[in-house]
Amino acid sequence: MIFRGGGIRISEWERNELAKFDNIRYFFQPKAWADGVFCVWWLKKFSKDIRKHIPLDKEVMLGLDRLPAQTTAYFLKTCAELNIIPVYTPPDCTDAVAPIDHHLGAQLKRLMQGCYKEAVENFRSASTSQSQRRVMMAGRLSGAWKSMTLCKNTKS
Repeated sequence: MIFRGGGIRISEWERNELAKFDNIRYFFQPKAWADGVFCVWWLKKFSKDIRKHIPLDKEVMLGLDRLPAQTTAYFLKTCAELNIIPVYTPPDCTDAVAPIDHHLGAQLKRLMQGCYKEAVENFRSASTSQSQRRVMMAGRLSGAWKSMTLCKNTKS
């Protein structure tokens, strides 16, 4: 989850509340968008995570959806340095081949929307701070993700 801002002035309360959601990650970015700097930073973080399971001398394939920030020379150079092979979906066929946008991601968004519709009235009727909104949004994401992954470790 990418929040708008630098994350510099968030309160201790907000940090503690966000830390409770151990099944999601959150980031701050000035425009809440995955720009070039963010994408390279995320790529390095992804590499660090994946290298806990796959040695650096082994290639890793990473599926991407042609976000312009993930196609720059700097991004590709970083991929090569990290032994990550970027594999891009074909153009104009997101609905057919992008599991995040139209399959798993769409289901996750639907689950979050159910909670959001209920909470939106609270936003309008009460003075809710940006910190409270971020915590509520993270909570909805955490709950939705939890409901999607409940069955992943069960045996048939």
